[in-house]
Amino acid sequence: MEPGLFLILAQTCGPTCDPWFDALLALATTGSLFLVTVFGFWVSFERLRGFRRIRRLSTEPIGTVLTGPFDRLVELRGQAKRATAERMLLTDTMAAAGKRTITVTWARSVFWKDRFRFLRHEESFLNQIVLDDGTGQILVDASDAHRYWLSKAANWKIEEAPDWARQRYEELRQRHGDTIASWEDSGFSARSIEVWEEYLPIGSELFVVGRLQPAPGNGNTANGSLGLATVRAEVASLGRESSTGYGLLLEGILALLAAAGAAIGLSRLSSWFVDAWARYLADQRSLWDRVLEGGIMLVVLAVASLLSLVMIVVTGEILGKAITLRGRKSE
Repeated sequence: MEPGLFLILAQTCGPTCDPWFDALLALATTGSLFLVTVFGFWVSFERLRGFRRIRRLSTEPIGTVLTGPFDRLVELRGQAKRATAERMLLTDTMAAAGKRTITVTWARSVFWKDRFRFLRHEESFLNQIVLDDGTGQILVDASDAHRYWLSKAANWKIEEAPDWARQRYEELRQRHGDTIASWEDSGFSARSIEVWEEYLPIGSELFVVGRLQPAPGNGNTANGSLGLATVRAEVASLGRESSTGYGLLLEGILALLAAAGAAIGLSRLSSWFVDAWARYLADQRSLWDRVLEGGIMLVVLAVASLLSLVMIVVTGEILGKAITLRGRKSE
């Protein structure tokens, strides 16, 4: 439940409310607003810092970068390659890097109990990207980067899934056999499989901002380094320099507005939180009631906070990615 809905509900609650419900609503509202404030300001700082770095740095030829100095931020652009390209299963695209998330949903038809269970498996190959601009080659590790890449998702019923998806499903059953057996004993059955892929097509133009690290001193390539210097990417984008910067700027502004709005809401509702909890703590309840109600409060707080944070992050990333990749298409 997002903070805005809590604010509406909060206006309907007062001295006539049950003290526990009033305290629950106050905790979920102010707790969500507090986390949105802190997380929003942090996301805003990170995105705006990335935007500032793009504006400050100039794109350098890889051949020049390889002469040093190292351990510094660099901005590069080149063609993405890979020694052994991987095939993305949803698009049949050969990729220089990518990430795949597979989620299988189990469900049961019991409405008064928990109805769903999920198993998730991730596959990724985000490092060992060879970036080539014609003046030289360098490795890019995009494992921790803010990525503006292509993506696609699909969902099927288990019996309608393609062979490769059913193969992943069978692998999950083997890997988590005991857990799945206990679920099925409780009435759960596998209903659907969802696959989400993020990928960097082989041969595409990649814009990178990251920290430059030298090649292994002994030239040993046994660890997969290919004997090349490496850039630990902070931003890896299929868009142009300008559109990538605007994508980061938009995300930063949206996060800042969300954090500022949450901070204002938190300041206005702080007295309600204090009054609600004073009434709840003054109410005579047994120790067991306190423990049970406290557990419910923590669960509601966690769910409300998670949904609020996801809303901020997902909204910002969708809009930032749209701005960035639109710039790519208009080249």
